[in-house]
Amino acid sequence: MILRQMSSPHTLISSSSSSFFIFILCFSLSNAEQNPEASILYSWLHSSPLTPSSLSFFNWNSADNTPCNNNWTFITCSPQGFVTDIDIQAVQVELPLPKNLPELRSLQKLTISGANITGTIPESLGDCLALTVLDLSSNSLVGDIPWSLSKLRNLETLILNSNQLTGRIPPEISKCSKLKSLILFDNLLTGGIPSELGKLSN
Repeated sequence: MILRQMSSPHTLISSSSSSFFIFILCFSLSNAEQNPEASILYSWLHSSPLTPSSLSFFNWNSADNTPCNNNWTFITCSPQGFVTDIDIQAVQVELPLPKNLPELRSLQKLTISGANITGTIPESLGDCLALTVLDLSSNSLVGDIPWSLSKLRNLETLILNSNQLTGRIPPEISKCSKLKSLILFDNLLTGGIPSELGKLSN
């Protein structure tokens, strides 16, 4: 005779519920790992003890898996839930630019203007390959214009005026074949306009 212990309906329901809960938890954690955009932006905003005005960034929440669910201020997202546009203007941020922006793989427009952004332009910006607009005007940026921006082959608008940038205009910028607008006035740049820029057809 073989004796079999039968599970009660309650046991089956409990087991099923636990499995479902574990599945939802793992799915949520997987999504958080796959989309680090909220963490990148929130960490940047709080990278200094002098955090920018909480009123301007009132809904930037570290608990959000993505900036797109709660419509973070200054952020526009694609229908798929990825950041495509950062537009911060006339808000005193007073921070250097983050170096990990290339992790925002769908970023097409980056405008941080009149925000007193400090430090240098990170060379890593050249790896934001989807960028069509880069506007860092009216800040406190110093140093050279990095040659790495020449990797932005989709770039149409580059606005860096009214900073404290030094050095020469990189001739490699001519490799941005779609470039239509280049605005660099009110800096401390030296030398002339590279002849290579004359090859831009747009």
